[in-house]
Amino acid sequence: MLSRSSSIVALVAACGIAASASAVVDAKKVIAVGDVLPGTAGLVASSINDPYTDGNGEVYFSGNSDGGNFIWHIDQVIWLNTDAAPGNTLTGAEGTMGAGNAGQFIYSPSIDGNDGVWTHAGRLLADNDNAPNFPGKFNSFNSRPGMSPTGVAYWVAGNSDTSGGSTTQRVFYRVVNAATPVFENVLVGGGTYAGLTLTATGIEFGYDVDDSAQNYVFTVTNTSGSATDRHILKADPAGYTVLAQEGTPVPGGFSGENFTATFRIPSVNVHGDVVLAGDTTASTGVDEILMWNGAIALREGDTVDGYTLGNTATMVSADNCGNVAFIWGGTGLENLYYGQGADLKNTAKLVLATGEEVDFNGDGICDGVVTDFNASATIAPGLDIAEDGMIFVNVDIAPCGGGTSIEMIIGVRASCRADWDKSGFVDIEDFTSFVLEFEAGDADADCSGFTDTDDYDWFVKQFEKGC
Repeated sequence: MLSRSSSIVALVAACGIAASASAVVDAKKVIAVGDVLPGTAGLVASSINDPYTDGNGEVYFSGNSDGGNFIWHIDQVIWLNTDAAPGNTLTGAEGTMGAGNAGQFIYSPSIDGNDGVWTHAGRLLADNDNAPNFPGKFNSFNSRPGMSPTGVAYWVAGNSDTSGGSTTQRVFYRVVNAATPVFENVLVGGGTYAGLTLTATGIEFGYDVDDSAQNYVFTVTNTSGSATDRHILKADPAGYTVLAQEGTPVPGGFSGENFTATFRIPSVNVHGDVVLAGDTTASTGVDEILMWNGAIALREGDTVDGYTLGNTATMVSADNCGNVAFIWGGTGLENLYYGQGADLKNTAKLVLATGEEVDFNGDGICDGVVTDFNASATIAPGLDIAEDGMIFVNVDIAPCGGGTSIEMIIGVRASCRADWDKSGFVDIEDFTSFVLEFEAGDADADCSGFTDTDDYDWFVKQFEKGC
């Protein structure tokens, strides 16, 4: 077992949980492949996809079972493909999905044999439908759906010139209310944004949207030629901005260091902060970087919490308080870190690593060993940091005594937001401290940038949940 950072022991104590002398990492098991699924008539999970969180810090994800595909929320299945019958036949489901605070969701199954997006309100769009906002064109696919905490749905879609034809153009749609859908174009293939013209199908699948559905960050392809055609584009109420472009200098980088075409899926929060991992033309051993708001925050070879960063900055997730969770790998090792985006080199702490033992019931005894973090640079990040400081991640876990690993969604706590007075425990003193600061107008619990009744409601929910 790897040596454990003392920060985890301190964190466990800060959440009012007894820390074990063996430093087994305290974790929350959500569900594993092979488990019976709560909320169903005894169905068993055969596969699970990547986790996403709503604004309350609750986890959602999709998966498959011996009774078909499902949607999970908090602690049980809330939707099965078969629930659409008899009106519609749903089959399959992409791993990417999204969810709102009030039980809303969006995912991408096949709807009566057509590639579509389906929500809590039912059918939203499927291929061969008339393409919204494009007269004379037809929808050809729907993929990588997501949703804001307020229920704003968004996804990548394709257009074709004929019904059933191949995709000739991509579009990124947004729908504020799935029950009464009005389709808005956020990005259109072939359009010119921040001086660069996208190819017709240049809207890629790697993107992120903040909780307010006002800040977007995309991986896209433009028409400038193979040496400079891949870039990161941000869209917000002020317009469009190119954040990084293949073949152009890395801000603050080495002399002659340029971005390559390798960008991982970026992440953005409600303040427009963007965290991005990628590769550069620097020499091997220092060419992987993680950027926060356009500046290099970490580089391959840096030492973080006593560990040397390896050769792959994999996936990132930013919360609204400016914190970042990220997976950074190396030969035979992957680490999950958490820290302040503006100062990751000094604040990032190791939260979980491959080879570490995890404890699911708080008794300090190993319940499993992490063997892999399941993440993709092009499909889904494999992790999501909730606003209450819990990080949900898709991992493979092996039995403590050895044996075959199984895929599992778990939660590991990186911070305890309910511990308002930072005493190390969640108790009535935290509530009293929060109320006093709230009455003074200085209690931005949800990190929105100002204090209002939403902060009060948010803190009460977190206080009731504890850590």
